[in-house]
Amino acid sequence: MNLTEIQQTIQLQTVVEIIEMAVMVFILIFLVYLILRLSAIFRKQDNEQGINQKIIDKRIAVFDKVATKLYDILCFYLYMGNWVEISPVDVIKLKRELERDTNIYTPLFSDELIDKIQEFNQLCFITLSGWEHDVKIKSLYELREEHNLEWEDNWYRYFDTNNVVEATMMKEKYDDLMDSFKRYLALP
Repeated sequence: MNLTEIQQTIQLQTVVEIIEMAVMVFILIFLVYLILRLSAIFRKQDNEQGINQKIIDKRIAVFDKVATKLYDILCFYLYMGNWVEISPVDVIKLKRELERDTNIYTPLFSDELIDKIQEFNQLCFITLSGWEHDVKIKSLYELREEHNLEWEDNWYRYFDTNNVVEATMMKEKYDDLMDSFKRYLALP
């Protein structure tokens, strides 16, 4: 081997070493980039999961408030549970609180679910009859008057006995509404 061949071999080895070094640096830079990118993706997913969990927690908290009011309204109409303890004034107050809660938290729930709450509300009450008119309860009052020891004579005005809803229909709408909540909240 002559000197020229030795120099060419050394130059070739040097070029190969430089290429190897460049490839290794490129791979290292690519791996660092990949690790940083994946880390950012995982952080974003963790943040989104945290936000989603907070939304789910809030939905459940609102459901707890709303479901209690819905159940008390149902008890009042079906003469079950604590119905004797609920005055007409109380049930109208529950209706207004329910409307307030659902209007405030509308963005947390689907349109279908909000519609079902409003349907149940419309089944129970006559509303939107003008700002000077009181809300009317679609129910009879005689049994309530008989069993409520604190009955007041002016409570008759809260009732609309011409549009009384059957108990079975009331229960079906309530069950349908609760099933919608269950599906929406993805409860077992």
